[in-house]
Amino acid sequence: MLPGFIAGHYEFDDAHIDLGPLSRFAGARLFCDEVVGIDIAERRVRCRNRPPVAYDLLSLNIGSTPLTSDVDGAAEHTIVVKPVSGFVVRWEKLVERVLESDRRLAIGTVGAGAGGLELTLAAQHALVGALEEKGRGDLAPSFHLFSATSTILPTHGRGVRRRCARVLRERGVDVHLGVRVREVRDGDDAAVNPFVAGGFVDTIENDGSAFGGFENQCMWIALYDFMRALDAACWARHAGHQAWLRRRPAEAWGDERSRVVRYLRWLAGRAPPAGSGRAPGYANPA
Repeated sequence: MLPGFIAGHYEFDDAHIDLGPLSRFAGARLFCDEVVGIDIAERRVRCRNRPPVAYDLLSLNIGSTPLTSDVDGAAEHTIVVKPVSGFVVRWEKLVERVLESDRRLAIGTVGAGAGGLELTLAAQHALVGALEEKGRGDLAPSFHLFSATSTILPTHGRGVRRRCARVLRERGVDVHLGVRVREVRDGDDAAVNPFVAGGFVDTIENDGSAFGGFENQCMWIALYDFMRALDAACWARHAGHQAWLRRRPAEAWGDERSRVVRYLRWLAGRAPPAGSGRAPGYANPA
């Protein structure tokens, strides 16, 4: 429901669940805190602002976040789609900024999967509509979609890709395919970048089209062989693991991790354990 919320079709409460009443109904305790680690040996969940919570069985339902760790500056300078709570705060600030600006802003989305397309079109719908309501439709932002793949929606069928490409053209979204983001930096750093001269972009993209004259932008997105100036960028790339899970030393998981991997493969039907058809150490699912 996030694109619908961004586009203005849903209110905040429509797209969120109040966990307090739900937890009371289920007879569960609710801890509103951030998990920063798991002590497997002691069977404790380590939290940021409260003492560790002991457990007998632990279910991890944390979802995923767009991968930012492999691109310098992405986490610091872009509006990362997840966690949603952080995205909503930064999105609301972007709306205020667009409405207060006296010039057309340039807004980009990194990632041309379903999430990136939906987010781009929803943001365009919301921002252009808000400006038109104020009689400032001539200041509608330009929108740019970046992807390292050679096509939008690479996991979807050809017909879906064709129809969505048509919608993007009709909505005036500039699509940049086959370009991999390698760095995102604050606009104040533009002068030290070899691709930038005089505080604005003057380079050639892969297809030979020129970018230039984008002065007073607040960030630069460094692609494979050129720079692109933007006022804001949403980050909707493919998912990565939660950072605190990646920080766990491999030996800390011990044999438990191998048992989990074997069980997941067994569930997927890829590698059933020899013999009884059961996953070692785990009961068959009901």
